[in-house]
Amino acid sequence: KSIFKQKCFNCHGIVDALPWYAKIPGPKQLIHQDIREAKEHMDMSEGFPFQGHGTPLDDLEAIERVLEENSMPPLRYKVMHWRSGVTSKEKAVIQEWIKKGRKILNDE
Repeated sequence: KSIFKQKCFNCHGIVDALPWYAKIPGPKQLIHQDIREAKEHMDMSEGFPFQGHGTPLDDLEAIERVLEENSMPPLRYKVMHWRSGVTSKEKAVIQEWIKKGRKILNDE
């Protein structure tokens, strides 16, 4: 959960605080639009299972795909937040979580 909180919640979860430039017209609208779109795809605000993809297995598949494609966070976000990407170690932890989650869900 802490990896998701550190790396994903700024757009996909409960936003604790926005950066100072989120008050400036232009960036403000862009940031709020990005957050809105992110939550439409996957809303992590309520914990797992997340909202947006259908089933919990769909959530796990979506997260796995994003990890494989290295498509999150989007480039525009990475430009402003240099250390926002998932590290190799964090990726391995998430992949193990996905594996365990799949096993639990498939055994039900």
